[in-house]
Amino acid sequence: MLPPVPNEEGASATVTLAPSGAIDTTNPFFQPQGNGRSCATCHDQQAGWSITPDTLAKRFKDSDGLDPVFRTNDGAVSPNAPVATTAERERAYAMLLSKGLIRVGLPIPAGAEFELLSVDDPYHFATAAELSLFRRPLPTTNLQQPAVHHQGCQWPQRRARKARAARHLHLLPLDAQCRHPLGAAPDEHRRRSRGAPHPRPAPLYTLRNLASGETVKTSDPGAALQTGKWRDLGKLKIPSLRGLESRSPYFHDGSENDVAQLVRFYDRRFEIGLSQPEVDDLANFLRAL
Repeated sequence: MLPPVPNEEGASATVTLAPSGAIDTTNPFFQPQGNGRSCATCHDQQAGWSITPDTLAKRFKDSDGLDPVFRTNDGAVSPNAPVATTAERERAYAMLLSKGLIRVGLPIPAGAEFELLSVDDPYHFATAAELSLFRRPLPTTNLQQPAVHHQGCQWPQRRARKARAARHLHLLPLDAQCRHPLGAAPDEHRRRSRGAPHPRPAPLYTLRNLASGETVKTSDPGAALQTGKWRDLGKLKIPSLRGLESRSPYFHDGSENDVAQLVRFYDRRFEIGLSQPEVDDLANFLRAL
């Protein structure tokens, strides 16, 4: 078991089912590769096996923005962003520092059921050949031995809160966990996070369905960039809920900073009608996982 990491709700810890009872930190997952990065560079145990603005700010300060996580190919707002000075690096890595977002570059696939009508990219890079998509790294360990994430409990009252919350779990629709509402991301990127440098909004793409002529504006077409299917617009892979408290901000675009905000979002999105005690109980349950 790796040492517990404190967070606002107590502490999180990672345990393994390996016979040795220990995680092998000599595993290639933890070893730097060609560009100085290892898997653990972007999947940090202290950040719930993802990365967070708090830990990234410290890494930026300690290294003057030269830590391996800060690379222009996917860490910057554009691969062409200047990074010669500290100030330039702070601007270039603004999405990473403010919301823990990496840039994923993907093209509109050949034979897609839609076309790209227009691009509004404040960083002047994205085209149909490579859209810039800003996403939170999914939590992972990818170790050879089976590993389990476990959110440890240091506060005595926390177990009781979790038990109270369980009675309200049926209120959350199952499909609430698998799709971000299409087109919600661009405006939400304007929120400031944890006092970090405030980036400009994510690029906004206007897509048109070739068959129906319908148009949609979104900052991330999601799975449609793999399948080419119009129906897959906005679909995104979801992370495990284990250790959720350790890795804010939430959603693929880092648009919510607090677990309670997640619950309120889905309450509004699906018109569930949760009372404030139900919101509190569900939020406490998620924090305790």
